[in-house]
Amino acid sequence: MSDDLPISGLLDCAQRLLSGEIAPHLDPDRRYLALMIGSAMRMAARQAEQGERLAGAHAALLDLTGGDAVALCEAIRGGASDADPRAHGLLWADAALRTSVTKPSALSRVERGIAGLPDEPGRG
Repeated sequence: MSDDLPISGLLDCAQRLLSGEIAPHLDPDRRYLALMIGSAMRMAARQAEQGERLAGAHAALLDLTGGDAVALCEAIRGGASDADPRAHGLLWADAALRTSVTKPSALSRVERGIAGLPDEPGRG
C-alpha cells in the first residue's frame, strides 16, 4: 500500500508528539524519561530508513572474507586489511551508516554523503 506512512514516519510523528505535547507537562524526572524514549524512537526510525543500506554495507564487508564474520573480525584485528583500500572504504561506509542511526550530527559532509543523507544536518 503506497499510501501508508512508512514506519519511520510513524515513529517520527510519535516522537514529535511525545516531545512537544506530552513531555512539557511532566515533572522533570518523567520529562527526562519521555525525552529519552523519544530519542530511542528517533533512532529506530533512522534505522528503519537506513535498513537496506545497513544490510548492504554489512553484506559487502562479509564478502571480503567469503561471508565469515569471525574471519572478518580476525582479519581486521590482525591488520590483514590495513593496506586494502576496498576494505577501508567498506569499513568507513559501514561506520558512517551506523553513525547515521545513532548520532547523525556527528557525521562530516563526506560521511553524510556516504550514508545517503542530505548535506545539511537539519534536513535528514
